[in-house]
Amino acid sequence: MRTAGCVAVLVVCWSGAALADGGPKITDSLWMPVGMNFGWAVNPSPVPNGFLVGPEVSLVYLDQSGPWVGVYTDALYDGGSDRARISAGGEVGYAIFGLDLGYVTTVKGEREHGFRARGMLSLAAVHLYGGAGRLSDTTYGELGVLLKVPIELWAEPPRRPWMDRPVPEPPQGPETPSGPEAPPGSAPPTGSEPLMPEQKPNPA
Repeated sequence: MRTAGCVAVLVVCWSGAALADGGPKITDSLWMPVGMNFGWAVNPSPVPNGFLVGPEVSLVYLDQSGPWVGVYTDALYDGGSDRARISAGGEVGYAIFGLDLGYVTTVKGEREHGFRARGMLSLAAVHLYGGAGRLSDTTYGELGVLLKVPIELWAEPPRRPWMDRPVPEPPQGPETPSGPEAPPGSAPPTGSEPLMPEQKPNPA
């Protein structure tokens, strides 16, 4: 979830430059943000609190109007509980604000299963997040920052307003006659028709 914010904030940063260039440049696109998570775990007593560190990767579809939706997965080591946990889930947001909800399980020590939810505020390359999770019958909290690089996988070609306007047909002027106009209803002369008296040549 937090990863999609790095993509969404690009919409905010680029929109001013795009408008100055005569039209929107941000288009519907698919991104894969990857990076590292650095945070602080708030564990229930008597487990001590501790640092969080681990990688995260997301797949995010960004709509040019601001909304985005995607999926994420991450692996975090909790220095307070000396345990590692893996999470995967969905994410949704608008511009720099986002929310995720996912399944979480521990991979060190006694195996536990649960879920977690987090909110995010994306500020350029730094993404602040906070949330809570539930494992078995205990609840824990998470606060931290995420540093991530968005990789563009696909994007629609940019459109300009003038590209959607129909091209007007060029004006057509009156046709230029190629010879003297014949009276209405008359047929063009042929070589087999006799010449009229006024059309006969004068003898020399």
